[in-house]
Amino acid sequence: RGSFDDIEKLYERGVQEYLNIKLWRDYLDYVEEHDQSVSQCSQSGLSKMRDLYERAITAGGLHVTEGSKLWEAYREYEMAILTINDGNDEEKAKQVQRVRALFHRQLSVPLADIESTLAAYKSWEAEEGNTRDPDSQVDDVPPNVLSAYKKASEMYNARKQYEDELSDAAESEANKLQVFLKYIKFEESFGDPARVQVLYERAVSELPVSSDLWMGYTSYLDRTLKVPAILKSVYHRATRNCTWVSDLWVHYLLSLERIRASEDELRHVFELAIQCSFPSMNEYLNIYLTRVDSLRRGMPTGLDFELIRQTFV
Repeated sequence: RGSFDDIEKLYERGVQEYLNIKLWRDYLDYVEEHDQSVSQCSQSGLSKMRDLYERAITAGGLHVTEGSKLWEAYREYEMAILTINDGNDEEKAKQVQRVRALFHRQLSVPLADIESTLAAYKSWEAEEGNTRDPDSQVDDVPPNVLSAYKKASEMYNARKQYEDELSDAAESEANKLQVFLKYIKFEESFGDPARVQVLYERAVSELPVSSDLWMGYTSYLDRTLKVPAILKSVYHRATRNCTWVSDLWVHYLLSLERIRASEDELRHVFELAIQCSFPSMNEYLNIYLTRVDSLRRGMPTGLDFELIRQTFV
């Protein structure tokens, strides 16, 4: 039992480090197979598994080329629950609705194999006895689902050229970086932060020591998302991957101050920063001055001046 907890914690650390669809799939399979409450389909097991699938979808469900692997796994899980559901008709109807809702959600997301998802949905509805003609393109697909599907298809087609360029640029990191930067700029112009974030996560998982990407990602989050937990996580990873980039440390400190992090947290990050090896004296100077300015701004809240003096010394 202890080893299950240890392995689960390791998966948690892994999925929080980088976006990797295969790792999420392995994690989901592992919990489904080895967690007793899940394999016995108890109420708590069902809730736990669904929560984990929802987290996986939030993290990677928008990944244009690989996101469908997470949606499919989630759907298969709910379908398996449906087949072993020997409860009353009301329970069964609820479960059918769960599977249908997952299909509908997936069909509204621009993913590479969206057409085959529509075909799978129609044949599933046919099996459930809810359709007249499984070969027809639009028959019996609710109009709201159909219009969401058409919009998602258009969105996918608009992104396909970038996805093709990324798969072509596999051999050269410099090329790949340029494609990612173009793609990110394109995605930012649509103003959907969740899509931009997934694209940045894809980029930094493939080019983890690109300071251009980390600088772009963190400043994007500072400007638009401003969610403390996400900002801390991304800055933490950015400064761990690019320890030598003083601007990242400076922005990290300023960002922590903006989200009203505690003095302990600010001091901890400052201490980490000055232990790094920077190319020149100016980088250290910038970090010290950022720290002093931050302490000075904090004085009205009762920080003692002695701390500023020590930092100057």
